Amino acid sequence: MRLLFSVMILLLLSGLPQIAAAQQLELQDGSYNYRNQNCPAVQISFPVEQKTLARAWRDYLRRKYDVKLKGIGILGTRDLLSAVNAPFPEVGGPGNMDFFTHFAAQNEGIIRMSVFASIGDTFIGPWNQHAGPYQTTRNIVGAFLSEFIPDYYAAELKNARKEVDALKKALSTYRRTIERNERTVLKLQKENKDLEERIREEEAGLDKALRDLEVMEQRWRNAKRNIN
Repeated sequence: MRLLFSVMILLLLSGLPQIAAAQQLELQDGSYNYRNQNCPAVQISFPVEQKTLARAWRDYLRRKYDVKLKGIGILGTRDLLSAVNAPFPEVGGPGNMDFFTHFAAQNEGIIRMSVFASIGDTFIGPWNQHAGPYQTTRNIVGAFLSEFIPDYYAAELKNARKEVDALKKALSTYRRTIERNERTVLKLQKENKDLEERIREEEAGLDKALRDLEVMEQRWRNAKRNIN
């Protein structure tokens, strides 16, 4: 059976991965090259942060099946997570098995998740003696994605809306500041125009005052000579 999801994603102005507004996600029967061997793998590709997906998958397996994937630590997350020689009776029956998940970064923030496992020396697959465990693995991955994807995109949508609101608020503030500055500029331009008019008036008055001063100095010198 195919697993189909329809998810709505709000595109961020700052550049979330450019995907269609409604994207279908489908589990694929693929393969992963592990130690020079092509292993049947349940695969899915979609835009997601690798660390978030890996941690959610690890926590899901631990919570649902008590399977502890290794490869995530304080120093980072490896591309390949593993539970080697681990009990996983829901998939492998009474014996232990090796269970792996690989994450590969593709274009535009797309992550391809590949889940594969082996019972003994044989990797489970849809066309070998372990077709049943393979289908169970496929169902487990599908159940995880049915839980993870809506919650993940709901959180992404919430963050996208917050960022859009913040950008709108910032733009509104900038526009109000520009309008206020423009009003200030117009006011200052009017004040400058008035001052320029005052300068012309005062310069004309200064010219007249200088001429009057020169006349009065000449009269003072003439009067002084006549008195002597």
